[in-house]
Amino acid sequence: MERNKLYKAIYGLAKELSIDKDELYSILWRETKKSSMKLCTDAELKCVVDYLKLYKNTNALQNKSSSTAQRKKIVALAYSLGWDKTSCGQYQKGLMDKRLNGLCEKQYGISDFRWLNKEKAWAFIETLKKIKAKQDADAENQEHDKNMAIAAT
Repeated sequence: MERNKLYKAIYGLAKELSIDKDELYSILWRETKKSSMKLCTDAELKCVVDYLKLYKNTNALQNKSSSTAQRKKIVALAYSLGWDKTSCGQYQKGLMDKRLNGLCEKQYGISDFRWLNKEKAWAFIETLKKIKAKQDADAENQEHDKNMAIAAT
């Protein structure tokens, strides 16, 4: 690659990634131990281009995966559903993850809820909310039926 094309590639990637001049030169220093692009060889400049491309791909991947807030919401909903306890009400380590991952596998074919992308994570949250609403309605109906039975006696 011609030297001017390397410069254009570096500055183009930096602009695309919203990297300012100071940050770009710190990347240059970290990758080449040189303070100026003019002092770098073509091979060193290619290393900088490769680093920026890798940085771009990593950012794109991170932006597609579910956020920490989404994963926390999923776990909070699972706790509210009592999925961390057995049917006897005893806490069992790993049970909640097993239940969440089982539902995730069934719905999306993904074996771990932490691997959902943003869109599927929101859909999974909505599914858990519906399950919680149904669980609450069932509990309310049971309470109502119990009160009716007591009143009948």
